[in-house]
Amino acid sequence: MKKYIIIYYIIVNLICLIPSIISVFLEFDFKFNTLFFFTFSLLNVIAISSVYLNRIPIPSLYFLSLTNLIQAFTFVFLGLSYKFLLGPDISFFIIDDGDLSTRFTAIFYNIIFDLDSFNIDDNFMFGFDFVHFWLFLFFNKLIIEEKKLKTNL
Repeated sequence: MKKYIIIYYIIVNLICLIPSIISVFLEFDFKFNTLFFFTFSLLNVIAISSVYLNRIPIPSLYFLSLTNLIQAFTFVFLGLSYKFLLGPDISFFIIDDGDLSTRFTAIFYNIIFDLDSFNIDDNFMFGFDFVHFWLFLFFNKLIIEEKKLKTNL
């Protein structure tokens, strides 16, 4: 199962990396989002490849774990909104805009980075992405396994 998840993770990041390379190097598109996703997906591919090849696995697993934790949560609170996601999006949202409501979304592939501020109001939204939180737990499990292997040697 470990091998399949690693291959899946490489494919998800390559889906973002290849169009980003085309935008940056062929179309000379140097917008922040394009450069951000190019760099982010390239770092993810390098990290997951080093895990797959068993070269510096523990620092790479920490990086992958952290990046998935960052992507697992979305919020709008006190005039600040944050959403960062690369890959499948299966999310549950709690929204309070005067009336408490919930929303469930399932998007096959989503690429979004949104960090914005606006006038402070009473709106509140919290989102939880199941796929990235599960990947965060998976990479943490691999960290524990790698540490056990190192201590047994």
